[in-house]
Amino acid sequence: MNNFQFSRFGCSQGRLIKPYNGELQCFPKDNWQEEFVIASDCGLNFVELLAERKHNFTNPIWSDKGIDLIRKGIKKNKLENYSACLDYIIDNCIFEGDFQSNKVLDYTINFLRQVKKIKIKFVILPLLESSNPELFSFNLVTDNLLVLLEECKKLDISLIIESVLNSEKLFKILDYINNPLLGCVYDTGNRYEIGDPVSEINHLSKF
Repeated sequence: MNNFQFSRFGCSQGRLIKPYNGELQCFPKDNWQEEFVIASDCGLNFVELLAERKHNFTNPIWSDKGIDLIRKGIKKNKLENYSACLDYIIDNCIFEGDFQSNKVLDYTINFLRQVKKIKIKFVILPLLESSNPELFSFNLVTDNLLVLLEECKKLDISLIIESVLNSEKLFKILDYINNPLLGCVYDTGNRYEIGDPVSEINHLSKF
């Protein structure tokens, strides 16, 4: 008998409700609380919270009142405080400037502190487009990630990289930093045309 069990199923925020702007990845605006109910009815374990590519001050994740509503919605619908994704860095480069003047890095740290209030365990860092590591030096990329990991250590949050780097390049970054709070997510949709899924998953399985 096969005793293997999947631990969790979830979905990205906004995927269970028709998007108001026609985009696949968007915050569900006025219906975000309804999505928790739908997720629970579908038997899902969690909804991955989302901060959009452009700052949205109406997203409840940015206010204490909103955070409280999120916590209540998760608890009421018996969901988990599991993960959150920061799409903001896709359009806003996280690797530009030094640490003191890097406003996107500050934005990211603020995001980490906000989701900590919800007891989120994993933060997805989509290093895509403007934040594609291939556009910057290896040292700049790793140095910035190390700064974020210092904050993650204080907050007890794991940082999970989503990237279109090939598995060798991504492995090099992860292996160099070698921090138990840093890992990667394998997005089968984005990576399908990049490489062989079986070999890539095997290569990255440590992380």
